[in-house]
Amino acid sequence: MAGALVRSSAAPRETYNVPHRIPWHWKVPAYLVTKSIGAGMFIIAAIGIALGLLPITPLFTTAASLISLLFIGLTTGLLVWDLDRPERFWTILIRPQWRSWLARGAFILIGFSAASGLFFLGHLLGYPGLASLLIWPGVILATLSAVYTALLSGRGPRLVAEHTAARTFVCPGHHGRCGRTAHRGPVLRPHT
Repeated sequence: MAGALVRSSAAPRETYNVPHRIPWHWKVPAYLVTKSIGAGMFIIAAIGIALGLLPITPLFTTAASLISLLFIGLTTGLLVWDLDRPERFWTILIRPQWRSWLARGAFILIGFSAASGLFFLGHLLGYPGLASLLIWPGVILATLSAVYTALLSGRGPRLVAEHTAARTFVCPGHHGRCGRTAHRGPVLRPHT
């Protein structure tokens, strides 16, 4: 009986070319570039000032942090725009899933924006003491801003590769209800 089913047209068939939506479009590379410029601008200026390698001039205090803020703002805009449902961005902030690097990254970007913004305002409004207190927390948050995407995308390509490389068994006539991927095992269970 089972042998007849395997040889019949109702037998499960293996498919390798299941189409998948491209997970990343131009917004993600643009987001990586703007985030890197924003974080890098702050890191170079802040560490240079803190270590005495750069002079404490408006170019390295207010201009660098303003450019950093502009690029981080652009990064945030691209991040929200790239979401399938941008209105759900507030859900990430209100009810974050702390195991998600997307939620962690949102809060890292917010913290970095706050530190960079206060660093900018401290120098702009004549409070260099406030700005100097924010150099190392800002550098840490800028570094985390630059690095968290590697953690996010380090999982992303692996999951996409597993999903697209998995062999899917489909049972014709059952509208795909008995589909099962090979990495979960080749056994097909009967429907109830």
